[in-house]
Amino acid sequence: MINTFHTSLPPPPVPPRQGLHPRPGIRVTPLLWFLSVIMILQMVVTFGGFVYLFRKSSMLQTELQGREYDDLIVLKRLQECDVSSDYNTLLDCGKLLSKYRSIISKVSQAEGKAGFLSAGMPFYGSGAVAHMTVERPSGSSASQTLKWNRDHSLLMKVEYLTSPGALKIVVPGDYYVYSQVTFTKVHPKIPLVQTIMRKSADKEDLLLKAFCSMRDEEAHTSFQGGVFRLEKEEQLSLNVTDMKLINFDVTATAFGLFRL
Repeated sequence: MINTFHTSLPPPPVPPRQGLHPRPGIRVTPLLWFLSVIMILQMVVTFGGFVYLFRKSSMLQTELQGREYDDLIVLKRLQECDVSSDYNTLLDCGKLLSKYRSIISKVSQAEGKAGFLSAGMPFYGSGAVAHMTVERPSGSSASQTLKWNRDHSLLMKVEYLTSPGALKIVVPGDYYVYSQVTFTKVHPKIPLVQTIMRKSADKEDLLLKAFCSMRDEEAHTSFQGGVFRLEKEEQLSLNVTDMKLINFDVTATAFGLFRL
Protein backbone atom coordinates (compact mmCIF):
# COMPACT_ATOMS: atom_id res chain seq x y z
CA MET A 1 0.00 0.00 0.00
CA ILE A 2 1.31 3.48 -0.93
CA ASN A 3 1.46 6.16 1.79
CA THR A 4 0.12 9.38 0.40
CA PHE A 5 0.24 11.30 3.69
CA HIS A 6 1.81 14.79 3.37
CA THR A 7 2.76 17.41 5.98
CA SER A 8 4.13 20.98 5.94
CA LEU A 9 6.44 20.57 8.97
CA PRO A 10 10.26 20.45 8.35
CA PRO A 11 12.02 17.20 8.88
CA PRO A 12 13.77 16.63 12.23
CA PRO A 13 17.53 17.49 12.43
CA VAL A 14 20.06 14.81 11.78
CA PRO A 15 21.80 13.77 15.00
CA PRO A 16 25.57 14.41 15.03
CA ARG A 17 27.81 11.54 14.32
CA GLN A 18 29.94 10.03 17.03
CA GLY A 19 33.51 11.47 17.21
CA LEU A 20 32.74 14.79 15.53
CA HIS A 21 32.82 18.04 17.56
CA PRO A 22 32.38 21.70 16.63
CA ARG A 23 35.53 23.67 15.63
CA PRO A 24 37.06 25.20 18.80
CA GLY A 25 37.57 28.67 17.30
CA ILE A 26 37.55 30.40 20.64
CA ARG A 27 40.94 28.81 21.59
CA VAL A 28 42.82 30.67 18.79
CA THR A 29 42.04 34.13 20.21
CA PRO A 30 44.67 34.20 23.09
CA LEU A 31 47.45 33.05 20.77
CA LEU A 32 46.64 35.71 18.21
CA TRP A 33 46.49 38.32 20.95
CA PHE A 34 49.93 37.29 22.28
CA LEU A 35 51.53 37.41 18.81
CA SER A 36 49.99 40.81 18.15
CA VAL A 37 51.38 42.22 21.40
CA ILE A 38 54.87 40.85 20.59
CA MET A 39 54.85 42.43 17.13
CA ILE A 40 53.70 45.79 18.53
CA LEU A 41 56.40 45.75 21.20
CA GLN A 42 59.06 44.89 18.63
CA MET A 43 57.97 47.77 16.42
CA VAL A 44 58.02 50.19 19.37
CA VAL A 45 61.50 49.08 20.47
CA THR A 46 62.87 49.32 16.92
CA PHE A 47 61.44 52.77 16.41
CA GLY A 48 62.72 53.92 19.80
CA GLY A 49 66.22 52.63 18.97
CA PHE A 50 66.30 54.57 15.71
CA VAL A 51 65.16 57.74 17.50
CA TYR A 52 67.84 57.32 20.19
CA LEU A 53 70.65 56.77 17.67
CA PHE A 54 69.51 59.76 15.63
CA ARG A 55 69.44 62.07 18.66
CA LYS A 56 72.79 60.72 19.87
CA SER A 57 74.48 61.37 16.54
CA SER A 58 72.94 64.84 16.37
CA MET A 59 74.22 65.72 19.86
CA LEU A 60 77.70 64.42 19.03
CA GLN A 61 77.82 66.42 15.82
CA THR A 62 76.70 69.54 17.69
CA GLU A 63 79.39 68.99 20.34
CA LEU A 64 82.10 68.57 17.70
CA GLN A 65 80.96 71.71 15.94
CA GLY A 66 81.07 73.56 19.27
CA ARG A 67 84.63 72.40 19.89
CA GLU A 68 85.70 73.48 16.42
CA TYR A 69 84.12 76.87 17.05
CA ASP A 70 85.97 77.17 20.37
CA ASP A 71 89.24 76.26 18.63
CA LEU A 72 88.64 78.99 16.06
CA ILE A 73 88.05 81.50 18.85
CA VAL A 74 91.32 80.50 20.53
CA LEU A 75 93.24 80.78 17.26
CA LYS A 76 91.72 84.20 16.65
CA ARG A 77 92.79 85.35 20.11
CA LEU A 78 96.32 84.09 19.46
CA GLN A 79 96.42 86.04 16.20
CA GLU A 80 95.29 89.15 18.06
CA CYS A 81 98.10 88.59 20.58
CA ASP A 82 100.59 88.44 17.73
CA VAL A 83 99.56 91.71 16.09
CA SER A 84 98.25 93.75 19.02
CA SER A 85 100.30 96.20 21.06
CA ASP A 86 97.56 97.17 23.50
CA TYR A 87 98.57 96.81 27.14
CA ASN A 88 95.33 95.16 28.32
CA THR A 89 95.33 92.75 25.38
CA LEU A 90 98.90 91.73 26.13
CA LEU A 91 97.97 91.06 29.76
CA ASP A 92 95.16 88.78 28.61
CA CYS A 93 97.60 87.07 26.27
CA GLY A 94 99.94 86.49 29.19
CA LYS A 95 97.18 84.77 31.14
CA LEU A 96 96.30 82.65 28.11
CA LEU A 97 99.91 81.56 27.62
CA SER A 98 100.22 80.76 31.32
CA LYS A 99 97.25 78.40 31.06
CA TYR A 100 98.76 76.84 27.94
CA ARG A 101 102.05 76.22 29.73
CA SER A 102 100.23 74.47 32.57
CA ILE A 103 98.31 72.25 30.12
CA ILE A 104 101.43 71.45 28.08
CA SER A 105 103.26 70.51 31.28
CA LYS A 106 100.56 68.00 32.22
CA VAL A 107 100.48 66.57 28.69
CA SER A 108 104.27 66.25 28.62
CA GLN A 109 104.26 64.38 31.92
CA ALA A 110 101.62 61.98 30.58
CA GLU A 111 103.57 61.46 27.35
CA GLY A 112 106.75 60.86 29.29
CA LYS A 113 105.08 58.22 31.43
CA ALA A 114 103.53 56.55 28.36
CA GLY A 115 106.87 56.57 26.54
CA PHE A 116 108.59 55.07 29.57
CA LEU A 117 106.07 52.25 29.76
CA SER A 118 106.05 51.58 26.01
CA ALA A 119 109.84 51.20 26.03
CA GLY A 120 109.45 47.81 27.66
CA MET A 121 110.80 48.86 31.05
CA PRO A 122 109.11 47.44 34.16
CA PHE A 123 106.98 49.88 36.12
CA TYR A 124 105.66 49.47 39.62
CA GLY A 125 102.90 51.71 40.94
CA SER A 126 104.38 51.69 44.45
CA GLY A 127 108.04 51.94 43.33
CA ALA A 128 110.40 54.81 42.61
CA VAL A 129 110.97 55.99 39.05
CA ALA A 130 112.41 59.01 37.24
CA HIS A 131 112.72 59.91 33.57
CA MET A 132 114.26 63.32 33.00
CA THR A 133 114.09 65.47 29.86
CA VAL A 134 117.09 67.67 29.18
CA GLU A 135 117.02 71.45 29.67
CA ARG A 136 119.08 73.81 27.53
CA PRO A 137 121.39 76.04 29.58
CA SER A 138 120.31 79.65 29.76
CA GLY A 139 123.81 81.05 29.15
CA SER A 140 127.42 80.06 28.72
CA SER A 141 128.45 77.67 31.47
CA ALA A 142 131.66 75.80 32.14
CA SER A 143 129.83 73.07 34.08
CA GLN A 144 129.78 69.58 32.62
CA THR A 145 126.69 68.48 34.57
CA LEU A 146 123.49 68.44 32.55
CA LYS A 147 120.34 70.13 33.88
CA TRP A 148 116.83 68.74 33.56
CA ASN A 149 113.37 70.18 33.06
CA ARG A 150 111.47 69.35 36.22
CA ASP A 151 108.04 70.27 34.82
CA HIS A 152 108.37 68.05 31.74
CA SER A 153 109.88 65.02 33.49
CA LEU A 154 108.46 61.99 35.27
CA LEU A 155 109.26 61.74 38.99
CA MET A 156 107.80 59.32 41.54
CA LYS A 157 109.40 58.89 44.96
CA VAL A 158 112.60 60.45 43.61
CA GLU A 159 113.66 64.06 44.24
CA TYR A 160 115.32 66.37 41.74
CA LEU A 161 117.85 68.91 43.03
CA THR A 162 117.91 71.81 40.60
CA SER A 163 121.15 73.39 41.73
CA PRO A 164 123.47 70.40 41.16
CA GLY A 165 121.15 68.86 38.55
CA ALA A 166 121.04 65.57 40.45
CA LEU A 167 118.48 62.91 41.30
CA LYS A 168 118.18 62.26 45.04
CA ILE A 169 117.25 58.78 46.23
CA VAL A 170 114.34 58.66 48.67
CA VAL A 171 113.66 54.91 48.82
CA PRO A 172 116.76 52.67 49.10
CA GLY A 173 116.99 49.58 46.94
CA ASP A 174 118.31 48.09 43.72
CA TYR A 175 117.88 50.49 40.78
CA TYR A 176 118.34 50.28 37.05
CA VAL A 177 120.11 53.51 36.05
CA TYR A 178 120.35 54.66 32.42
CA SER A 179 121.32 57.66 30.31
CA GLN A 180 121.27 58.61 26.64
CA VAL A 181 123.26 61.45 25.11
CA THR A 182 123.34 62.54 21.45
CA PHE A 183 126.49 64.37 20.36
CA THR A 184 126.35 66.65 17.34
CA LYS A 185 129.94 67.93 17.23
CA VAL A 186 133.44 66.60 17.75
CA HIS A 187 135.82 68.02 20.35
CA PRO A 188 139.24 68.79 18.85
CA LYS A 189 141.28 67.50 21.79
CA ILE A 190 139.35 65.23 24.13
CA PRO A 191 137.05 62.26 23.40
CA LEU A 192 133.27 62.46 23.64
CA VAL A 193 132.16 60.80 26.86
CA GLN A 194 129.19 60.71 29.23
CA THR A 195 129.49 59.66 32.89
CA ILE A 196 126.97 58.95 35.65
CA MET A 197 128.33 60.05 39.00
CA ARG A 198 127.09 58.96 42.45
CA LYS A 199 127.57 61.26 45.42
CA SER A 200 126.96 60.45 49.07
CA ALA A 201 127.66 62.33 52.28
CA ASP A 202 131.36 61.40 52.38
CA LYS A 203 132.40 60.38 48.86
CA GLU A 204 131.75 60.55 45.12
CA ASP A 205 132.30 57.67 42.72
CA LEU A 206 131.73 56.76 39.08
CA LEU A 207 128.82 54.45 38.24
CA LEU A 208 128.85 54.34 34.42
CA LYS A 209 130.98 55.72 31.62
CA ALA A 210 130.34 55.57 27.87
CA PHE A 211 132.48 56.84 24.98
CA CYS A 212 131.20 58.05 21.63
CA SER A 213 133.00 58.24 18.30
CA MET A 214 131.92 60.49 15.42
CA ARG A 215 132.92 61.01 11.82
CA ASP A 216 132.58 64.15 9.74
CA GLU A 217 130.39 66.01 12.25
CA GLU A 218 127.63 63.44 11.99
CA ALA A 219 125.39 63.07 15.06
CA HIS A 220 125.89 59.97 17.15
CA THR A 221 123.98 58.67 20.19
CA SER A 222 125.47 56.74 23.10
CA PHE A 223 123.45 54.78 25.66
CA GLN A 224 124.49 53.20 28.93
CA GLY A 225 122.67 51.45 31.76
CA GLY A 226 123.19 49.14 34.71
CA VAL A 227 121.83 47.87 38.03
CA PHE A 228 123.18 49.36 41.27
CA ARG A 229 122.40 49.34 44.95
CA LEU A 230 121.45 52.89 45.95
CA GLU A 231 120.99 54.13 49.48
CA LYS A 232 118.80 56.93 50.80
CA GLU A 233 120.10 60.51 50.31
CA GLU A 234 122.55 59.47 47.54
CA GLN A 235 122.62 61.73 44.47
CA LEU A 236 123.09 60.82 40.80
CA SER A 237 124.13 63.24 38.07
CA LEU A 238 125.07 63.02 34.38
CA ASN A 239 128.22 64.72 33.09
CA VAL A 240 129.36 65.20 29.48
CA THR A 241 132.54 66.36 27.77
CA ASP A 242 131.09 69.70 26.73
CA MET A 243 127.48 70.93 26.78
CA LYS A 244 127.98 72.78 23.51
CA LEU A 245 128.50 69.46 21.73
CA ILE A 246 125.20 67.72 22.49
CA ASN A 247 121.66 67.73 21.12
CA PHE A 248 119.17 69.20 23.59
CA ASP A 249 116.10 67.61 22.03
CA VAL A 250 114.01 65.78 24.64
CA THR A 251 114.08 62.58 22.58
CA ALA A 252 117.84 62.72 21.98
CA THR A 253 119.21 63.23 25.51
CA ALA A 254 117.62 61.72 28.64
CA PHE A 255 118.47 60.45 32.09
CA GLY A 256 116.53 58.20 34.47
CA LEU A 257 116.23 55.29 36.84
CA PHE A 258 113.66 52.96 38.36
CA ARG A 259 113.60 50.71 41.41
CA LEU A 260 113.51 46.97 40.76
